[in-house]
Amino acid sequence: MAIDLGPLQFDDEIVLRQLRRDLRDDWFPDPREFEDIFRHDQIQGVLSQNFDGNEGVYRPIRRNLLNVPKSNFTLRYALETGVADRALYQGIATYLVPFYDPLLPWNVFNHRQAEEKDAAKHLFKRAVQSWQDFIGVVKTSVKTNPTLLSTDLTNYFENINLDILKQTLQSLIPEIKTSAAEKSRIRSHLAILFDCLREWCFSENAGLPQNRDASSFLANVYMLPVDRAMLQRGHQYFRYMDDIKIACRDEFQARRALKELSIELRKIGLSVNSGKTQICRPGDDEALDKCLDLGGTELHQIDAIWNTRAIRPISRSFPLLKELTQRLLRSGEVDKRVFRYCIRRLEVLAQCPEFAVPPEYFDGITPLVVDALATAPAATDQLARYLRSVPLSPQLLGQISGLLRDPEKNFYTWQSYRLWALLVQKEHMDPDLMLHALGLVRTAPDDANRSGATLYVGALGGKAERVVVAENFSRSESYLGQRTALIAVQELHYRPHIEVNVQPYLRGDLKNVYKGLSREGIYMAPPEAGPITRYIDLGRDYD
Repeated sequence: MAIDLGPLQFDDEIVLRQLRRDLRDDWFPDPREFEDIFRHDQIQGVLSQNFDGNEGVYRPIRRNLLNVPKSNFTLRYALETGVADRALYQGIATYLVPFYDPLLPWNVFNHRQAEEKDAAKHLFKRAVQSWQDFIGVVKTSVKTNPTLLSTDLTNYFENINLDILKQTLQSLIPEIKTSAAEKSRIRSHLAILFDCLREWCFSENAGLPQNRDASSFLANVYMLPVDRAMLQRGHQYFRYMDDIKIACRDEFQARRALKELSIELRKIGLSVNSGKTQICRPGDDEALDKCLDLGGTELHQIDAIWNTRAIRPISRSFPLLKELTQRLLRSGEVDKRVFRYCIRRLEVLAQCPEFAVPPEYFDGITPLVVDALATAPAATDQLARYLRSVPLSPQLLGQISGLLRDPEKNFYTWQSYRLWALLVQKEHMDPDLMLHALGLVRTAPDDANRSGATLYVGALGGKAERVVVAENFSRSESYLGQRTALIAVQELHYRPHIEVNVQPYLRGDLKNVYKGLSREGIYMAPPEAGPITRYIDLGRDYD
């Protein structure tokens, strides 16, 4: 069915397919991957009811502010909204991309419109290939301009000003090659977009939601004046999101380029990250490799083997992959792209039906991964991806359970949420952990830790424990909190538990979700197995 919101009309099949893809790497992934919601056309219903109930105006719901740790133990914000609002954001971006993407210079590599042959499945070109193109062009450029300026931006998404973004989008409309009637529709989409962003952003005037394809597209447009200014000055300038490389003939030109870049960025409220700014001098191959995050010869060797997509050659890469992963874990280099690359390949080995990898292969890796949960919390998403795919001993599961109960070591609610979900996936029932989870359901604030505990209680507890979740449902107002609670109480009867304790407090964008869950007793979507080609094609190692 089409999504018809007056001036906004979307092909729901296309938009929701793109949204599913965008949801795959969420910071707070849905336990059931929203399968029940997509299956029952719940998103379309919520959007229509909102539009009709507000007399032809869509009213977004205020985002929920959460935090995610970074590798240096600082925090980045996470702005979580309901999935219907996510669909609207995706739909507006899907409409705008074909008009604005042609205005971006080729030197910008991330989140560029997909080729026509891929447009039915993908809004953007694939991330891995786009990153490789970016690095390849930079490597070619330094052959003739051997001094490389490498930098990125400080708090990129957080510092994007909505007024400047809106002005930039509107000022570009005369450059768009389309009819006057279509330009009028573009203006209507922009008006609705910015009404929504006031509710979805970090503040009323700044801070796009991070980890969203739509935000990355808008950030590209925001940077367009800077991109154009640097290219007009004759610089060999290349950008992938906030990662900027400029190939220069010597160090003096690199310094000048850095000065000019800083001035242009200042005009739109952005600045370079001085701690990640480096000038790589000619002949310093080690510095160049580090700037380009090339990963070393081992990575290239493994990647070349995997790109053959042939079982026997890939099997010969197993020892190299294991050794590289262990070395990265022991040295604490789990924030590198090369580590994410290794994790994705190990996940394939554990799940892919073409391989018969013995459990012993993972024995030398898994304890190091579990230990890294306490020392490198910012890598929890990658560590949990691995752990959900491989066998875990009772001792290692107990170690993870102990970390969840340790307030001295476990204080990032994002990490807690991922670990609760992991233990649900592994069906690890620990009586002490269940008591801890029930305590959080009864007394903790409406945060991600409580949401994860709620899921654990529902999945591994009995009726009495699920009744506790229902009786405390009114303490949750966030989408994440209510969504996990609905999954947790799905096996309780509507009367009296849901009717009395849940229904009166339910958010509008979660209406009918309990009914759609159908009391199936499914609390977590299982890891998805598939052919090796699927994993290679869909990899997002370089986002």
